[in-house]
Amino acid sequence: MATGKTGPTAPLQLGYRNASHQPGPLTLLREVLRLGYQSSARRVPPASLNLAVLGDQDISELNRRHLGHPYPTDVLAFPDGEIDRQGRCYLGDIALGADCLARSAQERGIPYRLEFVFCALHGLFHLLGMEDGDPAKRAAMYRRQLETLRRAGLDTTGLVKPEETRRKRTKGE
Repeated sequence: MATGKTGPTAPLQLGYRNASHQPGPLTLLREVLRLGYQSSARRVPPASLNLAVLGDQDISELNRRHLGHPYPTDVLAFPDGEIDRQGRCYLGDIALGADCLARSAQERGIPYRLEFVFCALHGLFHLLGMEDGDPAKRAAMYRRQLETLRRAGLDTTGLVKPEETRRKRTKGE
């Protein structure tokens, strides 16, 4: 996996691989994930994660294998939490479904890069232990995603509401 790091002393290192035909906004992604991670705790220990950008076929296979859903999805998160010899916490892996993200962005009339970082941030928050299984937790995660994106200077107009996300995922669209 090609590694793009946020810097040798940065609290969050990002391993990044794009196996899709969709481009990924890597500079913006690094900044948004850094802000999201730093908002997660008072003391931010060094950590790392891997993010893979996949096409429909590959993300569908992961979704089927790990969740039993035989269709493409926007984001999957696989938490880890292991500490290495240098004291860095490996948060886990995030997989983004690039084709799904592109369709969602087009349906909502928002830039692909906004949908991309919104879903990457959602994956990061899952790696950090946030849940979205009930409406209150889903709304809290959504608010935190929006706050982080706004801190990064992004216009969040047009992003999907938490209840729409749950409805879409359960229908397998």
